[in-house]
Amino acid sequence: MCRGSEISQILKFLHDFQDSFYEVKEIPQEEAPEDSRFLEIALKEALKAKHTGEVPVGALLVINEQIISRAHNHVEARRDPTAHAELMVIKESLRKTGKKYLSGAILYVTLEPCLMCFKAASLARIHKIVFMLHSDEGFTNYPVKSAYPRQITKITGNLSETYEKILKDFFEKLRQKQRQ
Repeated sequence: MCRGSEISQILKFLHDFQDSFYEVKEIPQEEAPEDSRFLEIALKEALKAKHTGEVPVGALLVINEQIISRAHNHVEARRDPTAHAELMVIKESLRKTGKKYLSGAILYVTLEPCLMCFKAASLARIHKIVFMLHSDEGFTNYPVKSAYPRQITKITGNLSETYEKILKDFFEKLRQKQRQ
C-alpha cells in the first residue's frame, strides 16, 4: 500500500514527465506566409535528396529573414548516418557566421527533426524550429527538456500534404526495389 509521500512523489514525477514534452503549435500555411515561403525552399532541397536516392529531407537556416544555409540529406552519399539535412545546415551556418551559437535563428525542415538533430539545434541555441510533417522518430515523441528552441511550429496545409506524398512515394519505391 502506498503512503501519502510516495503518492506525492509519483504525482510529481508524472507532472514533470508530462511537462518535458514540447508543445507543438500547429498553424495553417495560409496564416504563416513567411514560414510557408521558407518551407517551400526546404521542400526543393528535399526533392534534391530524393533525386539522388536519399531520404527526401530538406532544411534551411534563417536569421533575420536571410537564408544562411540550405541542405538536404547526404546519409547515403557520404555513408554517414549523421549527415542529416539539419546537421549539415547547422554546421554550415556556424561556419558562415563564425559564431559559436545561432541565437535568433529559425531552422526550417520538411520533416520533424530526430533527437540527434533536435539536440544539435538546442546546443546551437536555435530559437525556433518549423517543420511540415511529424516523424515516428521525431523529438516530440520523447520527453526532452531544453532551454532551446523556444518555439516549435508545424505548418499544415497543401504544402505539407505535398511533402507527405513525396515521402510516401519515396518509401514505396524503396520497398519495391528491395523486393526485387
